Amino acid sequence: MNRHDPIDPWAPEVLTRDTYERVRPRYLEYIFELKRKRRVWASDHVSLVFENRTTVIYNVHEAVRADGQWTNDAINREIKEAVPMIPSGNDVRATFMVHGGTPRASTELCERLAFAPSNVLRLVIGKHTTGAMQVVPPPSPWCPVQYLRFPLGAAAADELVDPNLFVAIEYTGVHEIVTTELGPQTRWELAQDLATPGRKRLTTEPLHPATAQDY
Repeated sequence: MNRHDPIDPWAPEVLTRDTYERVRPRYLEYIFELKRKRRVWASDHVSLVFENRTTVIYNVHEAVRADGQWTNDAINREIKEAVPMIPSGNDVRATFMVHGGTPRASTELCERLAFAPSNVLRLVIGKHTTGAMQVVPPPSPWCPVQYLRFPLGAAAADELVDPNLFVAIEYTGVHEIVTTELGPQTRWELAQDLATPGRKRLTTEPLHPATAQDY
């Protein structure tokens, strides 16, 4: 058997330890490229990675690997914690991370995000602006990694595929206010997350050269 069989519909996607270790080098290359497409730098020290099922499954594998307990119970525990980060309905989900900066500013920023996320981050699609919400409360208000959702309405989700509309992350930090337009590849990825029968889809993935910061 190459796969575990946890009591969960993800069973076909969770590899055994030996299989994962064998494919991991090539798998990491694929995941790093996927996350590059889905990453938005809101400022020099703040990034968002928009998650999807593939990135979440990768996170499950890495969490189990780090824990060292490659058992069905451990896999099911990680799956239960990870499932809320999969996009659902008209929601998109993102992992927020602080990268450096002064300790005081980082602490204040994380605290603001923990208690009033929509005051810190907003997703703009044309005339629609959606504030961030917490998926799960952070373990502490000062945690530099937090898990967010942007509950888009149907109209905003439909308009995401319109290349003529402005799509951006608005970020209000401790000492700065920044608007970062989403690149075509990031928009394409989010459009795939929200694709439903009857909704217009982007059918051609745009090209976007990698930069050192993306990794």
